[in-house]
Order: sequence, then C-alpha cells, then structure tokens
Amino acid sequence: AYKIQVSNDAITWTDVFLTNNSDGGIDEIFFTAVTTHYVRMYGTQRATQWGYSLYEFDATYQDVPPPPTAIASSAESLNYSADKAIDNNMSTRWSSLFSNIQWIYIDFQIPKTFNTVTLNWAAAYARGYQIQISDDAVNWITVYTETNGNGATDTISVGTRTARYVRMYGTRRATKWGYSLWEFKVLTQ
Repeated sequence: AYKIQVSNDAITWTDVFLTNNSDGGIDEIFFTAVTTHYVRMYGTQRATQWGYSLYEFDATYQDVPPPPTAIASSAESLNYSADKAIDNNMSTRWSSLFSNIQWIYIDFQIPKTFNTVTLNWAAAYARGYQIQISDDAVNWITVYTETNGNGATDTISVGTRTARYVRMYGTRRATKWGYSLWEFKVLTQ
C-alpha cells in the first residue's frame, strides 16, 4: 500500500493517489493535474519482509504554462489597460498616458524561448523605443533599439532569447498622445 503525494514546501503533503493492493511491477498512475514543487511515493504497507525498492520513479507533467499577463507603466483609462495588448483582439488596445517614458511588458510566468517581437501600433506610436528582456522584472537587458519608428506593424528579430519578461520601453513618442498598441506578440519563428 502506498500514496502519491504532492507539496510546495516538502513539509505539508496532499494525497493525489492511494492504493491498498499494489501488485508490484510497473504502476502507471493518472490523477488530476496539479501545480506542485515536490512529488513523493509514501509507502504505508510493505508487500515483503524487505523495505521498498524502486528501479525508477518518474513524474511526467503537462506542459501547459499559465497564461501570460501584461503590466504597463500607465493606462490612458480602464478601457485601454495593458491586458488589451495581449488579448489577440485587433479591436482593443493598450494606451499609455501622454509622456515619453512609458512601458509595457509581458510576463510569461515561466521563461519562454523566442526570436521575434511584433508590435501592432495604433495611431499613437513610438518614434523611439527599446525591446528589453528580464528574468526578474527589475534588471532589464536591451536586445533591440529603434530610433526612427514609423508606426503600423514592427516585426523585430531579436535573435534566439529566453526570458520570463519582455518589455517595450518607449523613449520618444511620435505624436502628442502616449503609446498605443493593438497587439504585442512574442513569437518563435
């Protein structure tokens, strides 16, 4: 008899599977997906006079990361919040307040490998901006600089990069308004 348990701190454990009549051999166990840091086999009754013995203990997982979120330095109003730039809807947009230094970043929740950034600008676009990456949203590395943007759609090759956060850092507006993006996409091509 044994349990399969999960934990995020290796102190408090939650049962996700239990059996009282295992027959040895290979046990392939399925249970509802959980997000966890630790997985353990917790033996509760031996089948022989010896202890427990495993050739292999393997946990597989679904590679379904949580959805990305967007954070911005500002929003012109609630109707133009940062999440509108990553909603795959070309009729909604993020718009910043009307000043030169403004930014928006995507948080992928886990590091993502990519090589292309696409910015679909609305009428209020950036003349100057940087594409930056980070693993902590504090320390940023500039991977692309634009000094003479012309709006519309910018498809930017940044080389192969891996980062949790990707930011458009606006340095110079092209209009009297702020910055406005219909969509901000980070892609692997």
